[in-house]
Amino acid sequence: GDTAVWQVGLRPARLAEQEAAVKMIRALLAGEGVPLGWTAPSRLQTPRPVPVVVAGSGPKTLRMAGRSADGVVIRIGADPALVQWGYDEFCAGAREAGRDPAALWVAGHFHTVLTDDVDLAVARGRVMAAGYYEVNRGTWERLGLRWPCAPIERILEEVRPDFHHAYDMALAARHVEAIPVEVARRFCLMGSAADVRLQLEGLVERFPWMRHVILQPNMPGPSFIEACGAKVLPAFR
Repeated sequence: GDTAVWQVGLRPARLAEQEAAVKMIRALLAGEGVPLGWTAPSRLQTPRPVPVVVAGSGPKTLRMAGRSADGVVIRIGADPALVQWGYDEFCAGAREAGRDPAALWVAGHFHTVLTDDVDLAVARGRVMAAGYYEVNRGTWERLGLRWPCAPIERILEEVRPDFHHAYDMALAARHVEAIPVEVARRFCLMGSAADVRLQLEGLVERFPWMRHVILQPNMPGPSFIEACGAKVLPAFR
């Protein structure tokens, strides 16, 4: 990952390292021996098949998931054009390796700002959009969007540790007030439970290959879980 290791002063794993790890783990779970520098190949005592899934947002990682993993979590924002592009990259990687993309596990990951407070939803939605610009500017560029705020490196001198995990979300929101609300909506699900349900329904209907959905709460806690359970998920039964 990236932010998880950045926060402790380490560098993210390189793509080749990630792919090698995915292949090693899949081999071990399949009961195969893997040479790890011992006198004999290492094996699990009680192997069993467990899907190895890669989460990604860049083209290289998505293609690697298609080549080597059992599935993918596409974390690319909420704009349909971005979601489809992410899936296309995953499929291209699978086909390069002679694999059938339809046989692999696919989930969509969406940052979710769930609140009845319209102003709060907009403020937090802008921060989520800024987070995508911070870690993957290609998402903005692919949509033809221009960054409208101060240089992001300057903002990050005050917003810590990063936009998606900011300790002070209100401070982060003030720094990115120039992001139009329609741009924020292209990167996250936002609004009331009914609003989030409608946005999610549109995505699920449009992309039948997206069999699983992960909602990452911007404001985690019991209220988010209860709203999802009572007002969002029942629409998909």
